Amino acid sequence: MKSSTSATSKSWKINGNSVLGSTKENVIDTYIVFGKTAMGNQAFRFKRYEDAVANVAVTHSPRYAIDMDIAPGETFFDKSGLSYKQISEAENPIGLITTYFKSQGQRAWWLAESTPAAIRMFAELSAQEQSELLGYCFAHFPEVLSNSSQKFHRSAMWLVTDRSVVSSSLRDSFTAGGRVDIETYGATYKNLPQIFNNLRNYRSAFINALEDASIDELREDWDYGLPIQDTLAAKLKAWISVASNKFTSKSVNGYDKEKLLSDVIMT
Repeated sequence: MKSSTSATSKSWKINGNSVLGSTKENVIDTYIVFGKTAMGNQAFRFKRYEDAVANVAVTHSPRYAIDMDIAPGETFFDKSGLSYKQISEAENPIGLITTYFKSQGQRAWWLAESTPAAIRMFAELSAQEQSELLGYCFAHFPEVLSNSSQKFHRSAMWLVTDRSVVSSSLRDSFTAGGRVDIETYGATYKNLPQIFNNLRNYRSAFINALEDASIDELREDWDYGLPIQDTLAAKLKAWISVASNKFTSKSVNGYDKEKLLSDVIMT
């Protein structure tokens, strides 16, 4: 049973119960009765609970968002392919929802158990912490080297959801400074995009991030189907293979892409 005491609201939306369902009794099916009780604005509706869940939202914990006006086929359960019964009876209901959001390219910050509570601005972090975060992004999200208009999306989402860090100009942290020449021990690379110079500048943090990452985590972040041995050398080799496919030879003046990456991060 849900109710509203608003005398003017026309909305039939309200927060539902917790996704965890810790107080849920064993029942065959569940219906919601939603009543508006203010004088002059009295009305009641009922609906099968599963047919009224529009999404999953958060207050102090993950909760279902109820919308009595939602159309058939548009509920959270319709879109996710999950059922209310399936989630209610699962040992790890949060895990089911996490997997769904990930499949949609989304990250739910409230599902990350270790996310810091305080929001911080990237520009106000120490140089050391900025380096560590950018090194992680290079290691886990190699699409930052591409020309895609969405190349920083996953990095930005990870910063917010996993580190509670917000950047108003994340692109500049990777690319500001135009084109540059890069001197390595093996070669001189002329007129490269600034992001390759930043990869070189942050290569210690990048290598640390690779070394600390589990194989399963890297394969998931890279969408990489091949096996990887759990050694730094194997991780570097796999990363170079993945990252070199994110940009074209033309964008780096015809240089051999894998050799360029190898020289930039290892010499």
